[in-house]
Amino acid sequence: MTGIVLPSETRGFLGQKEPKSGQLSSIVRVDVPRIRQQLPYGLVSDQVYVLLATQRPAQPESLPAPESYIPDLSNGPHFSYAIQWFFFASIAVGAYLVIAWRTARGKQGVLGSASRPPRPA
Repeated sequence: MTGIVLPSETRGFLGQKEPKSGQLSSIVRVDVPRIRQQLPYGLVSDQVYVLLATQRPAQPESLPAPESYIPDLSNGPHFSYAIQWFFFASIAVGAYLVIAWRTARGKQGVLGSASRPPRPA
């Protein structure tokens, strides 16, 4: 058997939590002491594990196949979000143009100038 010896992994500050006891259906990290709780046999060490590269004799075909991950390639809600943000951007551009137009006409602000003297009648 050849492989790489790696230290047991622990949960980081923002890492996913696993239950302290019970059967794990999936493993987030290689936490050797936690995995040992479900094994019917003992382990050589709780501190390290071996990432297997090759093995002689080869493992019989009785092991389960790794679960394949097929990503979702549909558009999902992304198209709706894109339309929403283009709408928000067009409102922002429109508001900017209105403010610039009113300012160019001599008004001070969006609602007009309250400081301009009234016109004589």
